[in-house]
Amino acid sequence: MAGPAALKTMTAMTVPRLCLVAAPLGLFTYGILRWIGRLAQPYGPGPARQVAHTAALTGIVLFVPAVIGLRGLLPAGPPREITVLGTLLGLAATAVQFAVDIGAATGAPGHGAMVARTAAFASVPGVRLAWT
Repeated sequence: MAGPAALKTMTAMTVPRLCLVAAPLGLFTYGILRWIGRLAQPYGPGPARQVAHTAALTGIVLFVPAVIGLRGLLPAGPPREITVLGTLLGLAATAVQFAVDIGAATGAPGHGAMVARTAAFASVPGVRLAWT
């Protein structure tokens, strides 16, 4: 029978592996749902768009433990830390964008209102600099 230390090690290794499989599935689901949702123009707001964006956001969040788990497989040193930090910053920026898209579509009466809400976010000073 495995002791607490063995269970902790097994769990520490299993979560990143699970996330490494589940994260791309979230993004794949987003792509498929977006493709299906775009068959009816314009795309969003609506349940298909919200579910697709939520799947993508879930996939992005699941990449965080995967990246942290993969960090341990890289040789220690500044290149590893810079690579991991850059990846995590990219994931954070992408997560913010999907969260904004979800928020903009929530309760929007139509496509134009959703686009206007996204534009309002983009007009905040510094946002365009961070996302371009």
